[in-house]
Amino acid sequence: MVTISYFCSAGDGEDVWENIEANDRFMFENNNEGIEGATMVITEVKMEDRDDYMCFASNELGTANSTILIRVIGMRRCNRETPDA
Repeated sequence: MVTISYFCSAGDGEDVWENIEANDRFMFENNNEGIEGATMVITEVKMEDRDDYMCFASNELGTANSTILIRVIGMRRCNRETPDA
């Protein structure tokens, strides 16, 4: 199982992820600074999770956004069985 964690670095303020709802694979956690929902966690990564993910932050000074492209290159299965000699 592959898990990805990405901290939204748009800036100080309330971070909002674009068009992503929490479910059994997409979760949102607080970051080290206590900003609620600033870290997106994808568990059981699938090929179709490849996409641009954008978060927004806003406070009294203005707004900012940050985008990351998550690429799922390939997923290999490891066969840990040893061949018969």
